[in-house]
Amino acid sequence: MALPLSPNIVKAVEKLFSDMHKEEVVRLLTEQCAENLQNCKNEDEYELEDLRFRVLKLSEGNIEKLRDAVRMANEDWRDLMGAAGSVRKYRRELLGNALERNVKSDAVWYCQVWSILGLFATFTSFLILNLSNASVLQFVAIVLSIAVIDAIGMLLISRLFGIMRDLGKYIFLAPLRFWFSYALGYLSASLIRFFY
Repeated sequence: MALPLSPNIVKAVEKLFSDMHKEEVVRLLTEQCAENLQNCKNEDEYELEDLRFRVLKLSEGNIEKLRDAVRMANEDWRDLMGAAGSVRKYRRELLGNALERNVKSDAVWYCQVWSILGLFATFTSFLILNLSNASVLQFVAIVLSIAVIDAIGMLLISRLFGIMRDLGKYIFLAPLRFWFSYALGYLSASLIRFFY
């Protein structure tokens, strides 16, 4: 069964493609850029909106480029995300005042921003603690504090936007993110000590 397009994607297709290609564009997006993609099994048209905007952004209104972008999404959607980058500005420029708010897309963006802030806080804390030769107890206290603040923030964001099912993945990956930040902070502190 084909997954429908969100209202914003419908408007973008109308704007980017000629009448001659619109039917094929809709078919490609609803059938090949849908639940069939890796890790998108239970996604709806609103959760897939950013991914589909990335496909449209790379297409530049050209049907051949669209096919290539859809193919890229099917091979590995992370490559598509890397090639297209952020679509927040692109959506606004393309649709202007016709752009409808997508709460699920906003929630994902807020979660990403919150995650980056958490990583930055962890890195900075570990860098400063390593440079000041802090005790292990101070490290544990900082880690727990940041982890609790991060988890509460993610819980609030997910509750606010109604994306509770995504929280499980986040909680599973959170320790890896913190250890990566810790390692980066420790390495940076070691390099600073070595050169100064």
